[in-house]
Amino acid sequence: MKFGIRKPNIKKSIKARTTGKINRKIKKSVNPLYGKKGVGMIHNPKKLLYDKVYRKTSFSIFDIFKSNKSNVAILNLNGVSVTVNNKNQAEMYAEQIIKHCEESTNLVNNTKSPRVFFERYSFLISETENLVQLKPFIKLNGTDPSQLLINLNNSKEEETNLMINRFFEDLNSKIDNLKTENAKIKHIEKAFNELSSFDNEMTKNNINLYKNYLNKLKES
Repeated sequence: MKFGIRKPNIKKSIKARTTGKINRKIKKSVNPLYGKKGVGMIHNPKKLLYDKVYRKTSFSIFDIFKSNKSNVAILNLNGVSVTVNNKNQAEMYAEQIIKHCEESTNLVNNTKSPRVFFERYSFLISETENLVQLKPFIKLNGTDPSQLLINLNNSKEEETNLMINRFFEDLNSKIDNLKTENAKIKHIEKAFNELSSFDNEMTKNNINLYKNYLNKLKES
């Protein structure tokens, strides 16, 4: 068993990246199980265990340069900093983060609650920033996280307007069922307090939009 640094074999290294790569693609197209995790234990368990120990007890000279250049991602998970420095960790966290992003996107697009909207929008931006941090380790299908982050920041005003529209559609339906003017006024005041508490999250256009809605309700 080899211990310590492995002697580099340039010929084998080039072959693995040229003809070896082509051969692996051909085998994979013929045999869907080729290269899958766990198959080695079935075909040749002795070699699998040997290789596992070999990789633990020895290292390539190129690993030294890789370790010096290794990327480290610092994730912010609910206010807790988590360090990620390998692909396995990155894939694990990415799966969780993508699930959170999907759930938050659904809420942002449908909620009528300002509190839920702004909390989830902030969380969505935070989780997208985490995906950007993981880019050196993994490739994500679909939109590039960096571009997605730009889109989220640029479209916040528009998405906030859509939420305000939903909020007042729901408020109108509630007011229509009220019997007294006093109850109507209380609902309008409550709506103002609910929205104005998030003024720091809104643009002037957002604030003007909800104030115009409130004025129309007062006049009607």
